[in-house]
Amino acid sequence: MRLAAQALVPGIRAPNRGLVNFAWASNPLLIAVNVLTAFRLTRLWTRDSLPPLPWLRQTVQTRWGHRAWTELMTCPHCAGVWISAAVLAIASSPWGTAWLWLAAPLAVSAVVGLLASYEEKG
Repeated sequence: MRLAAQALVPGIRAPNRGLVNFAWASNPLLIAVNVLTAFRLTRLWTRDSLPPLPWLRQTVQTRWGHRAWTELMTCPHCAGVWISAAVLAIASSPWGTAWLWLAAPLAVSAVVGLLASYEEKG
């Protein structure tokens, strides 16, 4: 049975072909979706004002002070490495096809946010 995401994105394979599936790595569209998803999740984690996240960042920094690992809450370069690794691990897992249903809206959200920022500056 073909999943809907498989029909939308040519070259993606069924998720039951082993534990690791790098089919996304040969598809420019899937590479872009995963990169934009990692960008959006990193921005969400380190900078966005979604209600629980600013409180969580403040609580961690207040409780544990300024330590190297607390940089993961505010530094996009620090957090981005780990978030990108998680995105690529999920994309390469047997759940990679189902992952597209979460990754695609996040990728579109990243593009919309970037365009809105560009429009505000212009």
